[in-house]
Amino acid sequence: MIQPADADADHAELTAELSAWLAGQLSPVKRPRSWFYRPELPRLPTGKLLKRVLVEELVNKDAPAPGAGG
Repeated sequence: MIQPADADADHAELTAELSAWLAGQLSPVKRPRSWFYRPELPRLPTGKLLKRVLVEELVNKDAPAPGAGG
């Protein structure tokens, strides 16, 4: 998950820039396959990132719809 400084900016351009930078830093297997953008990431009042909330979002996004066969 990425929280861009400018939420209205073009995400395709930012994705290309990040991908290019990571190409020189990480092997292809370790590079992200998907990019998710949010205007704001969930945080505690102390500023600590709530990873649990982000993981739940991603798990629920891939879960089948209620009542769906499969």
